[in-house]
Amino acid sequence: MKKLIVFTDEDCPIRYACHAIQGKWKLPVIYVLCENGTLRYNELKKALGVTNVMLSNTLKEMEEEGLVIRRQYNEIPPRVDYSLTEISMMLLPVIKEFSVWGEFLMEHERANSNSKSNNHQDDASTSANEETVITKESIS
Repeated sequence: MKKLIVFTDEDCPIRYACHAIQGKWKLPVIYVLCENGTLRYNELKKALGVTNVMLSNTLKEMEEEGLVIRRQYNEIPPRVDYSLTEISMMLLPVIKEFSVWGEFLMEHERANSNSKSNNHQDDASTSANEETVITKESIS
């Protein structure tokens, strides 16, 4: 019998990394800052379509975790902007691949939805029970 390898939060790099970026808005914030560079709070809010409370909380967490840099300028009116840290920039290749995977999943879901819709319209169809198999080759 094969021995089961068990990882805890402390010694599993995947779980540790997921914990660092958990939350609905952290990856989108990193992606928007990656694509646009340094942004002010309202620019981030507009780009993400997120509430003030959620964005404020997310940015505070990300600043505490070293994922974003918050710069406050002593001007009137006050100005604050946000940019990525070196740590969060290391995520950019992963986020771009994650985006590619997300696009693939969206296309797959649309295709399945259209297929199901067509199958319901055509009772004579015999392919309704066929299942799409996702392989590494179909993703490439």
